[in-house]
Amino acid sequence: MRKKQLFAMLLAGTLSIGMAPTSAFAAEEGTTVTIEEGTADVPAEEVPEASTEAPNTSAPEASVTPEIPTETPETPTPEATVTPETPTEAPETPTPEATVTPEVTITPTPEISEGTVVKSEAELNAAIAAAPETEPSNIILDEDLSLTATVSIPANKNIIITTAGKDVSISRDGAMKGNMFQVEGNFTLQSGKTEDGATAGSITVSGYLDGNKADGAIINVSGGVFVMDGNVTLCDNTTTANGGAVTNAGGRVILTGGTIKGNQAESGGAIYSEGVVQIQGSLYISDNTKTDGTTPDNIALKGEGAVLEVSNVLAEGTKIGFHAVEGKEGQKVIQFAEGVEGLAMEDVLKVVTYEGTGFTLNADGTLQADKPAVTPDVKLKTKPKWLSRTSVEFTCVANVDGWFYAGWGVTGQEAPSFDVNKEGTAIEANKEFKVTLKDLDDKNPITAYVLVKDKENNLSKKRSLDLDEKTRPGNTTPTPEATVTPTPEVSPTATPTPGPTHTPVVPSVKNSVVHGLENPLEMWPNVFYSFSVTGAGSDNRNPGEGDAQWVPQYWMQEGGSSKQTTWKIGSKSGIYDEKTLPIRIYLKKYVYNAEKKQWFGTDEMDYITYEVRTAKISPSGTPGAGVNGDGTGGSDTLVTDPNSSETGSTSSASGAKTADESPVGNMLMLAFASVVAGGYVLVRRRKKETE
Repeated sequence: MRKKQLFAMLLAGTLSIGMAPTSAFAAEEGTTVTIEEGTADVPAEEVPEASTEAPNTSAPEASVTPEIPTETPETPTPEATVTPETPTEAPETPTPEATVTPEVTITPTPEISEGTVVKSEAELNAAIAAAPETEPSNIILDEDLSLTATVSIPANKNIIITTAGKDVSISRDGAMKGNMFQVEGNFTLQSGKTEDGATAGSITVSGYLDGNKADGAIINVSGGVFVMDGNVTLCDNTTTANGGAVTNAGGRVILTGGTIKGNQAESGGAIYSEGVVQIQGSLYISDNTKTDGTTPDNIALKGEGAVLEVSNVLAEGTKIGFHAVEGKEGQKVIQFAEGVEGLAMEDVLKVVTYEGTGFTLNADGTLQADKPAVTPDVKLKTKPKWLSRTSVEFTCVANVDGWFYAGWGVTGQEAPSFDVNKEGTAIEANKEFKVTLKDLDDKNPITAYVLVKDKENNLSKKRSLDLDEKTRPGNTTPTPEATVTPTPEVSPTATPTPGPTHTPVVPSVKNSVVHGLENPLEMWPNVFYSFSVTGAGSDNRNPGEGDAQWVPQYWMQEGGSSKQTTWKIGSKSGIYDEKTLPIRIYLKKYVYNAEKKQWFGTDEMDYITYEVRTAKISPSGTPGAGVNGDGTGGSDTLVTDPNSSETGSTSSASGAKTADESPVGNMLMLAFASVVAGGYVLVRRRKKETE
C-alpha cells in the first residue's frame, strides 16, 4: 500500500516538473580571421639615360634638327651623317631625362662649309628658287640682311637657313611692313656648328621699324612647318595684325629652343596660333605685349585645335606665357606629344604660365572657368520664434558656402563682435540654416545679429534683427482685440462681389516648439520634469478653409520603442554626466473645415527631434541613487512619470515573463492543479482499500 502511495506521489511530482518552463541560452563567440596579404616591392621602371656623346664617325659633327613632316626620299644623302643633337644653349643644371616623341627625330644638318652661301637678299631668294623640291636645302647666311620684300618659302621646298660661323641678323628695310617670311613649305632657322660641335654663331630676326608699325609678322605660317632652334631670336616686331613674331593659321610650329621677346600685336605678341605649337628644350617666350605695350600677351591659342604640345624636357630657366582666345571650360591647352614618356605635367606647369583672364589652368592642362566674384550676404528666412523667455530660434539663408556667426545684444546698445578667425558653423550656399540664441537677457529687449564668412574669408554685412517683445513668453501685455466691422446689407438686386480666394496656410511640422527643456536637467532617480509642445499652426487664430495645424500625440526616445503620452520626462536610475539625448515628438496633422468651423484630424503623422541635455551631478550621499543603490550604474534611458494620471506607455506586459516568453504564472497553476489531482487520486484509493 505504501509503495503505491509513494509511486503516485512520484508520478505527480514528475508531471509538475515536466510542465515547468525551461530555457536555454547560448552565445557563440565570433572568431575574427585576419588574412595578411603579402606585398612585394616592385622596382620602378628606369628611364634609360640619353647619351650626350656623339658617335665616333669620320664625318664632321652635325647639329640636331627636328623632323619636318615632308615627303623626304627614302635614300639619305650620302654626304650627311646623322648625329645626336647637342643643345646650343645648355642650361647649367642638368635637366631630367625623357623619351622623345617619334614626331621629333634627328635629321642631317650640313657642315658649315656645305650648302649655298648667301650675302644679300637677292642671293637668298635665288638660292630658295634654285633649291630642289622636297629635299632639305641648306642656305648659309654670311652677312646681315635687310629685307625690302617678303621672302617666300614655297609649298614644295624644304629650306634651312643657318650661319657661317658668326652672328648674323635679318631686319626690315624702312619701308617694308608686311610679313618678313611667308611659309607654305618647310622652313628652319638654326645656328651653325663647328667641326667640334660647338655653336657657330646666332641668328637674330628683328622686325623693328623706327616709329612705325608693321602690318605683318616676322614669320607667317599658312601651311607646312616652321622650326626654330636654341640660338635663334625673333624680336622687336610691332604689328597691327595678330602674331608679332609668328602667325600660324594653317601649319605647325616646332620650337626646340630660342628666344621670342619684345614683340607687340593685337593678339599673340609672340605667337598667334590656330594649330599645334610644339615645345621642348630651353625656351624664353616672354616680355611680349599687346599693341598698347603694357598688357602681357605672349602665345595666343585660338580654337580647340590650338595647343601647346610638349615633345621633350623643358630645360630649367625656360619661361613661356600663353592664353586661350575664346577659351572653353575643359579645353585642352597643354598636352604631351604621342609617345613621350617620363615627363610630368607638374614640371611643365612650373615654367609655363597661363596669362589669360576668365580661366585658370588645371593640373591636367585643361581650362577651368573662373567663378564670378560673389559678395557674401545673409537674409532672414523665417520669423523668429521664442523657445522660452531666454531663448529664440529663426532661420536664415546665405548666398555662399562658408560659415555663420550669431550673437545678441540689448536693443540700443553696442552690437556684439565676432572672432571670425575661428571657424564658425558651416553652411552651404542657398540652403537654409537655423540660428538658436540662448541665455538672453530676460529683463531687456533683444536684438539678434548674424554674420557670414565665405571660404575666401570675405565677410558679409552684420545683419541685425529686433526680436518681438510682444510675443515673448512671460510678457503680460494683452494682444488688442480685433475691431469687428459690420457687414453692410446687400440689396436684393445687387450682384455680390466675389471675395478673395483663401490660400491654405500649411506650416511645416518642424516649426513646432518645445517648452520647459531649454536648460540642462539634473536627472536624479525618479525625478521627473514637466514640459509642453506647441504644435506648428496652433497659433492660427483666424483659420481659413484648408489651413493646417499639428497637434502633439506622444514622444519617444530616439532608438526606443515605448510611446510616452505623458508630458513628463526623467530617469528611473538617474543620469549623472553631461549628455545630449535626442527624443522624437510625434504630431498629428489637423485640417480646418470652414463650413463646419471645425478642425478635423488626418492620417498624416510627422515628428520633430529635440535634444534633451542633462547636467552633471554627484550621486554620492544620495540614497538609492543608481541601479546599484550607491550612485553607480545609472542609465541613459528616458522615461515618463509612472505615477502620472496617464499611462506612460501604450503597451504593457500582462505578467512576468521568462527569456523564452513562457508565462510563469500559468505554468505554476498547472503544476499546482497536477499536485491536487494526484493527491485526490491517492485519497480515493486509500479510502477504497480501507473499505
